Amino acid sequence: MTVIINKHSTRRVRRLWGLVNLVLLVLASWGTVHATNCATPTTDLGVDPVEARRVLDSIAHLVAVPTATASASVMADLASATGAYDLSGLEDDRVASQDAWLAAMQPWERVEMLQFGPAGPHTTPGGMSLREQIYSWPLTNRCSIDQGLVAQSYADTAMLAADLVNVRGLDAMEYLLFHDSPDNGCSPLSPINADGTWAALGLDELRVRRAAYAATLATLVKDQADALAAAWDPAAGDFAGELATAGDTSETYSTTQEALNEVIRAMFYLDLDVKDVKLGQPLGSGSCGTPPCPELVESREAAASKEHLIANLRAFQQLFLGGPDAESGAGFDELLAGVGEQPLAARMIDNIEAAIAAVEAIDGTLQFAVEANTQSVADAQAAIALVTDDLKGPFVTALSLRVPSEGAGDAD
Repeated sequence: MTVIINKHSTRRVRRLWGLVNLVLLVLASWGTVHATNCATPTTDLGVDPVEARRVLDSIAHLVAVPTATASASVMADLASATGAYDLSGLEDDRVASQDAWLAAMQPWERVEMLQFGPAGPHTTPGGMSLREQIYSWPLTNRCSIDQGLVAQSYADTAMLAADLVNVRGLDAMEYLLFHDSPDNGCSPLSPINADGTWAALGLDELRVRRAAYAATLATLVKDQADALAAAWDPAAGDFAGELATAGDTSETYSTTQEALNEVIRAMFYLDLDVKDVKLGQPLGSGSCGTPPCPELVESREAAASKEHLIANLRAFQQLFLGGPDAESGAGFDELLAGVGEQPLAARMIDNIEAAIAAVEAIDGTLQFAVEANTQSVADAQAAIALVTDDLKGPFVTALSLRVPSEGAGDAD
């Protein structure tokens, strides 16, 4: 068969191939842009990497390492105290266990602000998801804890360690050590109530089982706190070194920008958890039915919610300053000054102090204030909002940092 190609056919073929090449070029360009947007950044786009590493080094060695170490130390004291209470069953030892729990929560609530690296989710760089293993509030499930008391599931330490995080950790331990009522957290239709197995225990047996459960949890928490401290320790896991050498020799962070973004993601705990959950929900947002809702405060059994908030804010302050005070290390205030934002740095430093003062000014416990002096709690929330508004806006913009996806839609 003979194929005849005239000049008009030739033009059509050329036009067709031209169109195909144009489409391929567009697709190739789109693919390159798309791949660039999705890939891990290989260059620093924000502040000077050398200055950024100075800040990351300070955060690692002057904030994260000492905070994790202090937390592990007091967890050992808590395990010792609850072990003694489990053996004796004496009220004095129960009070000593409560005191040890309160002491343990102070450094832990500072760790709450450090959920990057080992304490961060396993989906983040260097994340080991250790936070939920130690403290899972607000996921705590009182009914499941009480069911465990009936079944004595705490007797098998390995099985308890593999159980859901909402029945173990410091939050479950608070319930066991401070709740001394014969009631439970389950509905009347729950098997432990419907079949009478809970009522059959009696208060004396409940106290014995609560002590044993708390002692087991303290041992598990101590192990996880030790693991967290070791992960940061320069002489052990040395994640401090990984953070401090971001964009240089670090195997975890290819750029300083990536590392700074992880620190900022953790600092958004002040906005998403402290402002919106710990204060916002008791005041009437979220799952609160008819506000105020004092039952939604953190640590309502131990009545230590206000102290927890202050510890959260102090940890945020240390991250911002890069150390225990402005003179100790290099902080975000210096990075801001380096890009001509000294007024913003000064304002944030002042607002952080004002937020701490506003929480300290709340009269009595947070749970009491939510009911009796709601305005003081609202004032504290508003003071924190001044800090987080800058954090979400001019701060991240000035340093070319990324707002975490969780906080991107929060305009409060």
